[in-house]
Amino acid sequence: GTAGYSRLFSAQEEISSMLLLGSFRDGDVPNDGFPVNKIKLLEQLQGKISVTKVAVSELTEQDINKMISFKLCLPMRHTRQLSQLVFCKTRGHPLFVVQFLRLLVQKDLISFSVKPPRRWTWDCDTIDMQMISDDVAEFLTKKLKQLPKDVIE
Repeated sequence: GTAGYSRLFSAQEEISSMLLLGSFRDGDVPNDGFPVNKIKLLEQLQGKISVTKVAVSELTEQDINKMISFKLCLPMRHTRQLSQLVFCKTRGHPLFVVQFLRLLVQKDLISFSVKPPRRWTWDCDTIDMQMISDDVAEFLTKKLKQLPKDVIE
């Protein structure tokens, strides 16, 4: 409970900073569920820590199409099929949308063609075969492991 968290933070006075990340979908967790309860407990430690909540809503297929169209400097009608794939793969989860698009660029599945018409190109069939984790915790763990060791410690 709260006493356990208080002991943790008072006993660890040499800790000058700590980042604790959590992610969940509101509809997937009851109001008395694990993450909600832990957030409430942390909020009760006034003066010891500060809790910042960031609410991020899911992106619609239209949102994703606007974003991809803007970033690739292409009309939305040219990016619609790619956007549909990204939406299906990520279910509109903003973290996964960005991660999946980065993966596609890293694997050269979205690339800029210097041949006419000199624009971004992709193969939807190849992209459709790409896998992406639907586990937020797994995604965040992989990202955190990529941080420099001095940041993690």
